[in-house]
Amino acid sequence: MTRGLILTGVLFLTLPNLARADCGGFDQPCCDGNTCEGSLGCMGGLCQPCGVRTLPCCPGGICQSGAVCVGGECVCGDQHQNCCEDSFCDPGLRCIQGTCEVCGVLSTPCCEGNTCDQGNGVCNGGTCECGAESQPCCPGGLCITGLTCTAEQTCCPGGVCPPTSTPTSTPTVTPTVTPTNTGIPNGGSCTGPLDCASGNCADGACCDSACTDPSMRCNLAGQVGMCASTAAEAPTLTPWGLIAGMVLLAGTAAWALRRRRI
Repeated sequence: MTRGLILTGVLFLTLPNLARADCGGFDQPCCDGNTCEGSLGCMGGLCQPCGVRTLPCCPGGICQSGAVCVGGECVCGDQHQNCCEDSFCDPGLRCIQGTCEVCGVLSTPCCEGNTCDQGNGVCNGGTCECGAESQPCCPGGLCITGLTCTAEQTCCPGGVCPPTSTPTSTPTVTPTVTPTNTGIPNGGSCTGPLDCASGNCADGACCDSACTDPSMRCNLAGQVGMCASTAAEAPTLTPWGLIAGMVLLAGTAAWALRRRRI
């Protein structure tokens, strides 16, 4: 019983695929009436190539690779047609703003970059021209009335072209560097804080600080430029001075003791 159910399931899954094995491929009938494999299209009930240049348009007028559907055929690359993929055009044509056109020869649009083929004039207003003043001579050395083709193949009045002016370069003006004021160092004379490198002017001297304390000055002898106290320091004794002081004190003490005993 179980084996029979399994066999029935396998057949149920396999038979639709077997039925599709003979459809959908090249030149085979379309599957389900309109389905084909890959890039093939259902054309008249058969799967056929379509959608690229020179082939029929796929169902729905669909073309690929830059081609467009015209009259049931995918076209591109010919004159006045869309450029094919990668800006391809037929020989002698160039892709100009998405359309294949003749360019670069006399009386045709200039090619990309406003260029014309050698010997086919110059680009003027988007068109390759020749024969006008200061333009290349047309084939056969022809110029418009009143101009003559020179040996340099340029059309000029009387065959003499005006000299070409050489543009004169404009001298570059070098900006003047303004020296930077470094300021007076501490200890130098000053009239204001802007004179000093430290930005502090006290007691007529550049100082290491603002020195605003009334008991401090910045112009004391031997300490100009340093904010120092004006209070006198106690004198410092040398070692011999200390010994002399001790002897004097000892003598004074002995004399005082002796007077008390008397």
